[in-house]
Order: sequence, then C-alpha cells, then structure tokens
Amino acid sequence: MLKTLIMQKAAEEMKAEARKRQEVKENHLKQAVGRLETENLSEQQLQDMCKQLHDRVGRLEGEKYDWEIKIMNQEYEINELTIKTNDIKGKFVKPVLKKVSKTESKLARFDKKKNPPL
Repeated sequence: MLKTLIMQKAAEEMKAEARKRQEVKENHLKQAVGRLETENLSEQQLQDMCKQLHDRVGRLEGEKYDWEIKIMNQEYEINELTIKTNDIKGKFVKPVLKKVSKTESKLARFDKKKNPPL
C-alpha cells in the first residue's frame, strides 16, 4: 500500500517535471526564433528573408556540429580517465564475452574423432 503510494507520487512528480522542461524548451524557442512575419512583403523582401534564414540555419548547424564534437571529446576523456582510475585502484572492468553455442563445439569434437587428421 505504502509502496504503491510512493510509486504514484514519484510518477506524478516525473510527469510534472517533464511538462515543466517541455514548457521551458518551448518558451526558449519562442524567444530565440520569434514569429515569422511574411504577410505584405514583396518578392524581393521574401527572397532576402529566405537568404537570412538560410544563413542562420547554416550558422546554427555549424554550432550544433561544434557542440557535438565537443561532447564526443568530453565523453572520450571521461572514459579514458575512468579507465585510468580503475587501473590505479586495481579494479578492472570485465569485458562482455561472446556467447558460444556448446552444441557446435561438441559437434566439432565429434567430427575430429571420427575423421582423425592424416
């Protein structure tokens, strides 16, 4: 009973937090981008606006790429530092081993017994 109440409360808090993050995101986009007014503009003004928007998209894509590269480098550094600290502490991460079917290895042994090498 108590556990279910706690779980319901946690779920409600998570939903409220997600809604709040979405609202903050939408407000930021509204402030950063603004409303696009295209009514009562001549063809030349529309073309100029398209060029400005194209330049802006190109600049923002460049910034996005720069941030992605920066994050990848930071993740790589974090991974390397984690490995170094584990080496210093003497703790080693066990690699995930590939699962091998036992039946295949048993069949291979039987084949070797039946057909011995010359």
